[in-house]
Amino acid sequence: VAEDERFRAAALADLLQSDNWRVARAASGVDALDLAQETPPDLILVDTHLPFLSAPELVRRLRARSETAAVPILTVTSVMTTGGLKEAAGVTRNLYRPLTASRLQSIVQRYLDESGSFARYGVTPRVSSGA
Repeated sequence: VAEDERFRAAALADLLQSDNWRVARAASGVDALDLAQETPPDLILVDTHLPFLSAPELVRRLRARSETAAVPILTVTSVMTTGGLKEAAGVTRNLYRPLTASRLQSIVQRYLDESGSFARYGVTPRVSSGA
């Protein structure tokens, strides 16, 4: 989770951890890039307004690295005009606030399933009731 607002970062992390997903947090684009290099993630949630390294630049750099080139990258924003970010930066999907917990969990589950991360780690996927 790359989010500079502490409350939002904690809320996202708590929500994802409630489904037993491991979550790492970064408070800036630079921190997110370093963290992804240290421990390549299965999925990345990125706030569109990050300090020190913009979200488009972060995504561009992540896509340029072999270990994160195919990782699903989801932006989280309250601004409905991020379509340019998706095309320009290679974002997998834009998510817009407000976002319900069940919707976020369902979307994350879908991209983790599609990326095969459960198969790689031998984790049993959460059964979703839909969203």
